[in-house]
Amino acid sequence: MLRRLVDCFCAAKSVPPTTASRIAKFYQGADLVDAFAIGLPTDAPHDPRALADRMFASPPRWLEVLMKTRDLLVQRLGIKTSQQLSAAAEFPARDHLYIFNIYEVAEDEIVLGADDRHLDFRVSVSVRRADVSFDCPRELVATTVVHCHNTLGRVYLSIIQVFHQLVVRTSLVRAAAAFKRRH
Repeated sequence: MLRRLVDCFCAAKSVPPTTASRIAKFYQGADLVDAFAIGLPTDAPHDPRALADRMFASPPRWLEVLMKTRDLLVQRLGIKTSQQLSAAAEFPARDHLYIFNIYEVAEDEIVLGADDRHLDFRVSVSVRRADVSFDCPRELVATTVVHCHNTLGRVYLSIIQVFHQLVVRTSLVRAAAAFKRRH
């Protein structure tokens, strides 16, 4: 398992958040802004919603355990659990993916996120022409922006930030790998 996690860290690279993203307007004053990318196989769809769905569908067992542990800890602090986030979706099911609201869908990008009293966050999943460091024509990019509203939000972010990069990179690797396995 450790080897797979190291592979995820190596396969999905940290990239500068692009100003062309639909969430770029949220970068100003954010408590966290980061972006990671992975090369896409040529037969992967260009549809960012389908790719985001692959990122969050069927998470690995360790991530399920991590989310359950997170839920047990945060429910006592007044932070919404995964189940509460899904149940409290601001939008109908068609505008909801995993625990995230879908705020915007475009040809090359989907914007997901949630707002709460302790923090607001947005995740952009986009498809763009690949950087020269990838041996493929396109890349999948996940950009995250978080704005904390209070001390609880900042404490929560400092704790989850340790896992955030690993979760995002693993999700990108799993999405790209889903299309490599077809052949």
